Amino acid sequence: MSESTEKNYYLTTVKIKNVVEKDEETKTKNTKELYLVEGISLTDVESKVNKEFKDVTFEFEVSSVREIKIVKILKW
Repeated sequence: MSESTEKNYYLTTVKIKNVVEKDEETKTKNTKELYLVEGISLTDVESKVNKEFKDVTFEFEVSSVREIKIVKILKW
């Protein structure tokens, strides 16, 4: 069975690990960011996010990807 070429929307969570130096102390700050990504599969979306982050200097991890149904995008 071939993969569908219909594009869907996926809510993707990326965990980011930043090293912060302040007053001779080094601390790690962990944050989560959400991205809405258009793609044809979970693998496609994860690949797109990894490409987006390929040149960053901090550690990151795609921690979750889930398909969401968008009824309509309102543009104002």
